Amino acid sequence: MTTRAWWFAVGITMAAVAGATAVRAHRTSAAQPARLPAFVWIQPRSTVRDWTPASVAAAERGIAEWNGIDPSVSFVVTDDSADADVRVWWTDRFADAMSGESRLEQGDDGRASSATVTLAVHHRDGRMLDTGEVRALTIHEFGHLLGLPHAADPASIMAPTVRVRTLSPRDSAALRSRATAEP
Repeated sequence: MTTRAWWFAVGITMAAVAGATAVRAHRTSAAQPARLPAFVWIQPRSTVRDWTPASVAAAERGIAEWNGIDPSVSFVVTDDSADADVRVWWTDRFADAMSGESRLEQGDDGRASSATVTLAVHHRDGRMLDTGEVRALTIHEFGHLLGLPHAADPASIMAPTVRVRTLSPRDSAALRSRATAEP
């Protein structure tokens, strides 16, 4: 299957490592075209109990947090799921202690060709996520799509357990450093 390369000027290369996926940012050259902006489709309706359209607005606000930090990152929300590079879906909850998941699809050239983010409406214990939590989880999952790993700092949006609601200066610096990393 041949897929178009699209993943920002930051670029993302995926490699299988012991059954997991390692993500590495790299610069884009003329031989590695990037598509800017990356188009994001958010599932506009859901039959999941307690889901509301406010969740879509919260996810949009979370996605927008990454725009402007580095010129190589640009997300635009679209109503056209067929042309989207990233698709965001809703689920009731995850069985594991998590409320969001991001997955990159790899093209023949080893670069990410599309991505899926799944966000829960409820915590594992059944409690509904509020719009602030949805926004924060969206920021966190899109950070993974941009190549950011979990951070040890609990004040980071990239901490394994998200306890903050916005990007920290360290999160922004981490993205900028990934964007300038050499291959």
